[in-house]
Amino acid sequence: SSRFSNMSTFRVKVKWGKQKFEDVELDTSDAPLVFKMQLFSLTGVPPERQTVMVMGSRLADEDWGKAKGKLKDNSMVMLMGSAEQLPAVPKEPTKFIEDMSEAEAAAVLSLPMGLENFGNTCYINSTVQCLHCVPELRDALKRQQDIQRPVAGQDNSSALTTSLGVLYDFMERGVSRIGLVTFLQSLHKVVPAFAEKDPKTGAFLQQDAHECWSVVVNCLTQTLKESFMDQFFGVRVEHTLKCVENVEEPSECLSAKQFQLSCFISQDTRYLHTGIKKSLSSTVEKQSPSLGREVQYESTALITRLPAYLPVQLIRFYVGRSGASEEIVSKKILKVLRVLIA
Repeated sequence: SSRFSNMSTFRVKVKWGKQKFEDVELDTSDAPLVFKMQLFSLTGVPPERQTVMVMGSRLADEDWGKAKGKLKDNSMVMLMGSAEQLPAVPKEPTKFIEDMSEAEAAAVLSLPMGLENFGNTCYINSTVQCLHCVPELRDALKRQQDIQRPVAGQDNSSALTTSLGVLYDFMERGVSRIGLVTFLQSLHKVVPAFAEKDPKTGAFLQQDAHECWSVVVNCLTQTLKESFMDQFFGVRVEHTLKCVENVEEPSECLSAKQFQLSCFISQDTRYLHTGIKKSLSSTVEKQSPSLGREVQYESTALITRLPAYLPVQLIRFYVGRSGASEEIVSKKILKVLRVLIA
């Protein structure tokens, strides 16, 4: 008689090839898949590759079928199927990111090479890294390098464009310092103010990142072929100017090309698109032909073309009055903006 009071539980023998397992517990109150998982733990044969024969009947995953009435203690269960092979020991020991050099980590993670800070040059590094994210620009700069190199007598804009391509080439090879020094020298020729240093520390002075961005984009626009910057960065905007004091004066429409949009961040700005929308409406002063003097005009802009890559300047400063002193101050607003992507 069975050694178990529960007549649905048995101790069976399992034969798998040349191996034999004694006293394997089998419970018919569970689904057969549970028993197959036990066999998996014994043999390494996954359930989907198991063929289990019980008293001449093939065992399914969910139903014991005819085998349920034939089972008893010491019944023989036949298992067929090959076990999964264990993963081979790696030929080279595992190297973690923490143990890698900056160049090795950049190659593994497919990240651009980091740039050294030569004393307050982070505004330059941010511009370089931002533009590096555009693969079409990197390709265009490589083509430009095939035509010309930074040589004596080359105009400053061309030298800056070519040195940027050289810098990206060094970044991809994991040695950015030489390329960055060359790029800095070219940038200082275009904007000598960027070369100013602190008389006490000798370090470069902090400069405006947006000004650096504008200078680099302007040089790229002048030197890259086939209106590259227009295609990938160009924004078309239609401005409508309406006189505030004389509503009968005809509106003036102007078309403009630019390489970025602005996002005005005020206390109530929550989303990027609302800040951009706010920047499209403003008030300007200009000479009125009907009134013969400087008056205010309402300026409304409509975007007629968006590029493949849309740079947006986040403007966190605004001019206001400070309390009773009426002193004009510049306030910096720190906000978290959400970007909605359809």
